[in-house]
This record gives sequence, structure tokens and C-alpha cells, in this order.
Amino acid sequence: MIEVSNDQWVRYISKYENLLWNIARRISGDEATANLEDNFSDLCAQALNSIDSYCRKEAITVDQALDAPGFDKYTKTVLWNYKAKKGIPLTKRMGFRRSEEHTSELQSQFRISYAV
Repeated sequence: MIEVSNDQWVRYISKYENLLWNIARRISGDEATANLEDNFSDLCAQALNSIDSYCRKEAITVDQALDAPGFDKYTKTVLWNYKAKKGIPLTKRMGFRRSEEHTSELQSQFRISYAV
């Protein structure tokens, strides 16, 4: 793994910290199933992986990666994909998804409320 200096990590965090917290909150939305700080830590590990894999793929240094236009899209994709991979098992385990019948019932109620 490529070594990321403290200064380089500070540069990354200054740009992506809000995104990391936003994604961490969206992983489950429920403290009982996933702790926010744990989600944030897991995303930081994924951020480091995104830096490492981008540098290897492009054969560039960390500083070059942080300045590269393609890195922004790459790291965001890695982070959101991690959210999807971690969130799907939580959603299945906790039954957050509604059945089609329940969704249809809600849609009918919305139509009725808008008609009134």
C-alpha cells in the first residue's frame, strides 16, 4: 500500500470530510444497526484504499493523485460503492424495504390527500 503522509491526509479530509460524514449517515440511518463513528472510520479506510488504487492505476504519486481531475470522481465512486455494499446487508437484515403492497397503499393515501 502506498504511504499517505499526515499532510496529504489533511488535504484529502479538508476536501472530502463532509462527503464522508454524509455517506456515513446514509449507510443505515439507525444507530442500533450501524454506529456513525464506525461507519466514518470504515469510509476513511476506503478513502485510503481509493488513494492507493488510483495511484497504482495511474502510476502517480499521492500528491499528483490529489490534484488529478479524475481522482475526484474515482474516490467518490469508491466511497458511494462502499456505502451500497455495506448498506444492502443492513437493509435486508433489518427489513427496511417496503413491500409493493405497502408502497401502493402509501401512494393511494398521497393521491387522496392531494385531492382534498
